[in-house]
Amino acid sequence: MGLSPSPRRFSDRRQAANAPGPFAARPWRAWLSTALGVGLIALVWLGAGCERARRPKGRLGDAGQADTQGDLIRSVADSLGRLEEFDSSQMIPQVRDRLNQWVLSERPDVPWSRDPLVDSVAGDLAQQGEVKSLDSTQYSVGDVLHLQSTVWLRDIGRRLQTGSFDDLETAERLFDWTVRNLQLAPDKPPGEAPLHAPREILLTSRATAEERAWIFSLLARQCGLDVLMLALPPADDPAQPASSPAQPEQADSPGAGPKRAAPRPWAAALALDDKLYVFDPGLGLPIPGPSGKRTATLAELAADDSLLRALDLDARHRYPVTAEQLRGVIPWIEASPEFLARRMRLVESRLAGANKLALSVAPTALAARLATAPQLAPGAIWPLAYELRRQRTPLAPALAETLGKELAFLKAQPQLAAGRALEFKGDWDGPRGARALLLSARPSDIDLREKKLPPAARAALEAAKQNATFWLGTMAFEERDYPVAIDYFGKRMLFEAPGGVLAQAAQYNLARAYEANGEPSKAIELYDDDDSPQRHGNRLRARRLRAAAAGSAAR
Repeated sequence: MGLSPSPRRFSDRRQAANAPGPFAARPWRAWLSTALGVGLIALVWLGAGCERARRPKGRLGDAGQADTQGDLIRSVADSLGRLEEFDSSQMIPQVRDRLNQWVLSERPDVPWSRDPLVDSVAGDLAQQGEVKSLDSTQYSVGDVLHLQSTVWLRDIGRRLQTGSFDDLETAERLFDWTVRNLQLAPDKPPGEAPLHAPREILLTSRATAEERAWIFSLLARQCGLDVLMLALPPADDPAQPASSPAQPEQADSPGAGPKRAAPRPWAAALALDDKLYVFDPGLGLPIPGPSGKRTATLAELAADDSLLRALDLDARHRYPVTAEQLRGVIPWIEASPEFLARRMRLVESRLAGANKLALSVAPTALAARLATAPQLAPGAIWPLAYELRRQRTPLAPALAETLGKELAFLKAQPQLAAGRALEFKGDWDGPRGARALLLSARPSDIDLREKKLPPAARAALEAAKQNATFWLGTMAFEERDYPVAIDYFGKRMLFEAPGGVLAQAAQYNLARAYEANGEPSKAIELYDDDDSPQRHGNRLRARRLRAAAAGSAAR
């Protein structure tokens, strides 16, 4: 097979090719309704600003009945693992009601108190309703959606943890899955782009560097590992050298005085024993340690600037961090309100075996473990989840419209969400497996051309097709069926839809597939030709492949 060119060159040789799977046209009025309504659905998915659920009256219908107290929580656990099989608009409220019925009937209890590190959440972020109601035992639709996305993360982690890997290797596999599955979006100043909940990130396959780190951290939690975010202190911090690059400013709250510099998110780190292993989600790479072996620790990077300078491409394209800056690094600990809530701790205490979920975190205890590291400032709660809630409470019309457009493809092809959930679980084959559902969401180009659809409806279907194709490619890659992965990422994405919503992820994954298939020269060309936000890291990959090829030739 010849080298598949980059998206720019694919467009020069584009041709129509029919893809498998049925396509059912919908009336244009339905598409207009979809475009308007999907922004509201984003609110439901997020559970943003959720009001606590009403207490249920009496028993549920036959689908939700349970005759004993233990049956209620077992029913919830079973439903959470199979939500993709049901109509979510009906099943999710039923699960919520079962949870509330369980609390009323069994009155479960576990040791719980508000974690003291919540006080590290700054200003108005700490005044959010979900922070004030951490002790509530009433469940909402938003809680059920959080439980569902946590099940997805657990299922992904279990698949990647299979085998006799040590904890560092497990973390490296989780990070690699994150980079391959989430196209890197460019960072924008605060307020200029919507933040996304983990559920949205997993379903759209797009994330900023910080959102990638968030997913990596949540995956690690389900595998019993602690991954946190390292933030560089502001330039005006005494621990930070005067040569530090300018930092973004922190938004004012009323009466807060002048703006002040805020810490800058930098890299994710695995806290293992007494070490912090560093992964850069913007590069899409773990930072290599001495002699290029395994993943570097923060202590190694702080002691030897040459490890960071190995990440420079040339004098003009330097890695924007120096060893001198790694003093007083702030460890941000992932502690979203859901993971601090008493009601989630109650559910966690009743789930075991195949149903086990990590639903709580003790950030104060983790901060105490990190306190002896000389490079670190005191630990604090990672503010990203709290900033997300502030941005969406209330949800401004412009933001609702943006989110609606981003998520419209899931309404255009409803089977996509179920297929993605089955992909996470590893349930890929069979007539109702992930592969069959994703193939059915790939209308042919002929069908798309012939159906008279409004532009928004056509765009949603094209995005649905691109997402389905991308996920089929990532499954083939995980199965080590690299020729099939190359076909999906190359011919069916970059060649047929060079400007698709996941074209940058397709080019990166195509290069990874060539690399894994023993075709490094093709991978190098794709990495070098990349102009995505991950281009620095991809050119580092190309440089390493060249060095490996030169070393092999010299032997």
